[in-house]
Amino acid sequence: MSAETASKSDRAEAEPWPNAVIVIQLLDKGLRDLDADAGAARGALERARSLLEAGRALQAAPESSGRPGCLAPWQARRVRAHIEANLETGLSTAELAAIARLSPHYFARAFKQSFGAAPHAYVLSRRVERSKTMMLTSDDALSHIAIACGFSDQAHFTRRFHQAVGDTPHAWRTRMAGPALKAAG
Repeated sequence: MSAETASKSDRAEAEPWPNAVIVIQLLDKGLRDLDADAGAARGALERARSLLEAGRALQAAPESSGRPGCLAPWQARRVRAHIEANLETGLSTAELAAIARLSPHYFARAFKQSFGAAPHAYVLSRRVERSKTMMLTSDDALSHIAIACGFSDQAHFTRRFHQAVGDTPHAWRTRMAGPALKAAG
């Protein structure tokens, strides 16, 4: 593991939840707009709610409790932090296993036991969640969001997002942004 990757993992592990500032800003905007522009307030509050749900899912991700066959708590924390800090890159099971100091085969079994999903499926779900956050907090093009979240291109992003959410990224973003985005666009 390189020094840069190690420091990214350490930062991700040290930050309890990086979206907290964004949620607070969205809530402040919603409260300010409540009387003047109910549509904009509703949009800000819905985006904040979605970010809180994503954060709750991340915090609620099962962590080993010392059960046989699971990752140790320190392994689960380090692997989760590494995944979060490096979603935009190709993450292999072998790379994650090295962080946990396990063989790839044993790691894959222990990871699934600890997190309830295989490493690849978990990484894809985290990429989809990060893309949701980016769609709600920026007006970046979907192609840029796709690359920033580690998808090979927009088509790959759209296919995986649709499988996970049941909606295309564009349709989901439009629906979640509510009246504020519709009025601006």
